[in-house]
Amino acid sequence: MSNQIFSRKYLLVLFLSVPITLAFFVIIYFSYNSIGSRNKLKQNIAHFSSHNVLDKIDRNFYERFGDVQAFAYNRLAVQAIQNDSINPELQKFINTMTSYYVLYDLMMLCDKNGKVIAVNTVDKAGQQLNTISLIGKSVANTEWFTTCMSAKGPEGGAWYSDFVADQDVKTINNDNTFGWGMAFAAPVKDDNGVAIGAWYNFASWKEVTIKIRQQAENELRAGNEGAILIITNKDGKIIDAKDSTLVLNGTTLKAENMQKDEAMTFGNMTILPSDYEYDWADAYGSYTYKGKEWKALVMMPKEKFTLGTLFSGSLTVLYLVVFLFLSGAAYLALQFSKRVTSSLKGLKLVVDNISRGELTESKIDSQDEIGEMAKAVNTLVASLSDKVHFAENIGAGRLQSDYQPVSDKDILGISLVNMRNSLAQASEADQKRNWVTEGLAKFASLMRTSENTYQLFDNVLSNLVHYMDANQGALFVLEEGTEALKQLEMVACYAYDRKKFLYRKFDVGEGLAGQAVLEKEYIYLTSVPEAYINISSGLGNARPRCVLVMPLIVNEEVLGVVELAFFTEIPKHYIEFLQKISENIASVISSTKINELTKKLLENAQEMTESMRAQEEEMRQNMEELQATQEEMNRKTNDLEIKYEKERFVYEAEIEKYKTLAIELELK
Repeated sequence: MSNQIFSRKYLLVLFLSVPITLAFFVIIYFSYNSIGSRNKLKQNIAHFSSHNVLDKIDRNFYERFGDVQAFAYNRLAVQAIQNDSINPELQKFINTMTSYYVLYDLMMLCDKNGKVIAVNTVDKAGQQLNTISLIGKSVANTEWFTTCMSAKGPEGGAWYSDFVADQDVKTINNDNTFGWGMAFAAPVKDDNGVAIGAWYNFASWKEVTIKIRQQAENELRAGNEGAILIITNKDGKIIDAKDSTLVLNGTTLKAENMQKDEAMTFGNMTILPSDYEYDWADAYGSYTYKGKEWKALVMMPKEKFTLGTLFSGSLTVLYLVVFLFLSGAAYLALQFSKRVTSSLKGLKLVVDNISRGELTESKIDSQDEIGEMAKAVNTLVASLSDKVHFAENIGAGRLQSDYQPVSDKDILGISLVNMRNSLAQASEADQKRNWVTEGLAKFASLMRTSENTYQLFDNVLSNLVHYMDANQGALFVLEEGTEALKQLEMVACYAYDRKKFLYRKFDVGEGLAGQAVLEKEYIYLTSVPEAYINISSGLGNARPRCVLVMPLIVNEEVLGVVELAFFTEIPKHYIEFLQKISENIASVISSTKINELTKKLLENAQEMTESMRAQEEEMRQNMEELQATQEEMNRKTNDLEIKYEKERFVYEAEIEKYKTLAIELELK
């Protein structure tokens, strides 16, 4: 028995060795984890602080971006430029705004030629400034002035600079600052919207950026001595730091240098990025103020693991918990080793059965951990049984069977549900395809077996209303005629299971049917007003829930319109079906028109043939009569010739007779 895995001694040693090993690793883990958590917290703080600082700066400068546009819109500024002189009201306004906002070191107004005509005479504290030397100064060649006076104007309505040191600000300011800040300018426009000058504001670096950075850095250093907050321009040049001597002194900070763990020197201090938790933030501006792509770097000193960490006061509670844990483990090992062996064997047998596919439940009925394991195994068996039953329902085609996964991590259950859903979706898709296919076949057969055109229209419409579960419908055909005189004629109407004997015509462009002809696109309305049918529809006075109007198009020519009304909204495949069947109906209408035209042409040809036959017979008869007349004339001519010959012979005989008599008389 001592060589078996479930021996009491073996379990006792196992129960004690595992907690001891676990306790050791827990202590190490919690030590590292505690340091890692604090460093992770510092990294999160660095991330949040860097983004928060830039966000505050951007939002502050966005307000300055709006201020300069508001000041430029001032009517007093327009009047001063037009009059080429500053009035007391404008001077008071400029000084009031300077004192009120306490953010501007300099305000200027210049005319269209770039000449300064107004400037603040007090600073943000209300103290007098010697700014008279700026009056009359030309700023015509500055970037801000040329941008404001350009035809296009500055993007977003105002021009703004990057971080800059302004010599005028440095000269006139009483607190002897470096003249650092950001400049803003906006065009002053007359009533016609033409730029006639520009308003210029210089925002104080000290009052905006430095104060925001100082506040954030003080908060960081409150719990993390040695924290660093630096702001750079887009090229990595420092533009704000606690040590002002670093500003624009040639030091370049970039993320790729930090990732390479390159040493950085700040004055007398050299640091390695790997000794800090840090994060970069990019400034993206705020609303219409796009910013200058500044960056913020926050660095927090890392905590490191040492032997002293294991004996720090922060782990006292952990050591107490570990001691209690080991004591309890020893007690439990002694208590449970006596009965765990038999229970584990029984549980192992059940698990072996499950592994072979036999879903048998455990008979262990105890209140200890083994009993809980047995309950868990029984729960597993019940869950597998439910899955088997659910899988059998799916296999039998009962896709409506319901099953609830045990949890969101029940991979097998979720997979079965997904399989059921996929099969249900595929079945639904097959039903829709079959419905469309059966409908196309049905109507193709219907359109082949109709005896005449109007019977065809009635049969198609009535079957279409029934097949698509519509409550009423109408079929319109476009009459022949010129483009301007074409009308839609109702050739079939069906509603509430009865054929309707209505006759209506619409002009092209009138109502939904006419609109569909013009646009050559179907119209689907899901919200029908009370009087809509009477106004725009050809279906009567009933008020449906939705209306579908489908143009009948073949070879890009509209031949008619089908209009259906429904009491409920229809699925998408109904519309797709009607689009397909409308092509067939249009083809039938086209064929019908061609057949009718062919029939008419054939009838006309037959009539012409009969007429030509009659004329030919009449001509033949006339020819026969003419021939008979000619023969009669020939006969009479012959008779006359014979009579003439006879009479000539008699006449010549008489002449001879008279000649003879004359001769005889002469002789006597």
